[in-house]
Amino acid sequence: MRSYVNRAAFHILATVMVFACPNVYADDGTHGATMTSAENSDNGWSFRVAPYVWATALNGDIGVDGIKSHVNASLGEVIDHVDGGAMLTAEARYRRWGLVTDFIYADLADRKFYDAGLIKSVKLHVNQYIWSQAGAYRAYQNENTWFDVLAGFRLVSMDQTLSVTARDPFAANGDVSDSVGLDRTWVDPIIGIRSAIEIVDGWTIRTEGDIGGFDANSKFTWQAFAALGYDATEATRVLVGYRGLAYDHDRDGFTYDTVMHGPMVGVGIGF
Repeated sequence: MRSYVNRAAFHILATVMVFACPNVYADDGTHGATMTSAENSDNGWSFRVAPYVWATALNGDIGVDGIKSHVNASLGEVIDHVDGGAMLTAEARYRRWGLVTDFIYADLADRKFYDAGLIKSVKLHVNQYIWSQAGAYRAYQNENTWFDVLAGFRLVSMDQTLSVTARDPFAANGDVSDSVGLDRTWVDPIIGIRSAIEIVDGWTIRTEGDIGGFDANSKFTWQAFAALGYDATEATRVLVGYRGLAYDHDRDGFTYDTVMHGPMVGVGIGF
């Protein structure tokens, strides 16, 4: 019975897990959306914030206590299970030094009904938080190019509630229900690089990538991002790109070995 429920639950989870973690601080894909080249005020400080949307497909394996399910959810399947969410990245810079943060929240849910057997329905509700924080150092910069090195951490927190309704002929209404919760939180160190090259006036190619984990909590994690940015105004930048984030996490009976990838759009405002 327990094995049957677990397998059903993780079949749902494979479909439901959508925004899962943008890796390294902001998924740095996010980062790209907020980055600025050499916008410094008279006192050396500059700031930028950027809301963004990252639509992902998900592939890999998810499991608990040895019960695993293979995930192969398309972009459309993932979007169908989103009840809400928020994504924001921000950066503060002082001359060559910067501090970048990225926050992702996703509220996901799905329910499966079964026509036969003991299990009548299984519902899974997932709240997921991903917080990335990194320091940045501008290693190189000229009139149309800059290059940063990055170091920081990424925190992933998942709060999952599994509700099961079973058929019971001895129950008053013929059904019996129960629910269990599963919480997992971990932090991984990350290191990375990012760059921007202005190809024509107002148009920039941006790239970013990082690796991390190093068996501190996850065995390994990586993230990569490439985008085309356009300076709509002196203070506003629009960024359109593609981002990927992967985790190889297997600890305390919880397995999260996945790759997330998809298009991303962000608007950065500098001040």
